Amino acid sequence: MIVGIISGPLTPPSWITSNNNTDFFDLKGLVHAGLQKVGINETYEADSEMCFKESCCARILVNGSEVGVIGELSESVINAFDIRTPNAILFELDLETILRSQRTSTWAFNPLSRFPTAKRDLALVLPEDIPAESIIQALSRDKLVIDANIFDVYSGDTLPSGMKSLGVHIYFQASNRTLTNKDVDKALSTLLKSLEKDMGAVLRTT
Repeated sequence: MIVGIISGPLTPPSWITSNNNTDFFDLKGLVHAGLQKVGINETYEADSEMCFKESCCARILVNGSEVGVIGELSESVINAFDIRTPNAILFELDLETILRSQRTSTWAFNPLSRFPTAKRDLALVLPEDIPAESIIQALSRDKLVIDANIFDVYSGDTLPSGMKSLGVHIYFQASNRTLTNKDVDKALSTLLKSLEKDMGAVLRTT
């Protein structure tokens, strides 16, 4: 079993970044990067547990098997353990379950592309009950998308009731050529139409 926790500022305070505390997506990105390094593709499903804040908890799955959990600790847990930072995010991974799930996997080698990646940042507005992971999975189905991750979540008075905003990094790359802006824009347009049709997600304009 592996357990890890992060809390406090992501970087040292400065006049540029006065409030940059670590959050759920920082730790999720670290877990994702670590598993990717050893060839493991994980997915996430929204969950709820008493020790975590509401809407800040997810089960970690590998090949359909639950292998761990990740979430932001609730205020009551932070106070009980006298954690002296505004928040703390924890993950837990069951290595034995991960290894068992990998024994039945088919491994394949994909050569690294020698062509550059193209990055796009989006702000999407979508219903609050749509999990962020559903957006990531939908984006990743495009053959040109090699990675996508959430960097911001917002809900507030500037959005319609029942809606939230997600900031998303999307990375595009082809294995046989350098993508043009036209290639990326076309792929992005197709993705946005699909997200709007399937999940009611649209580009945020304000």
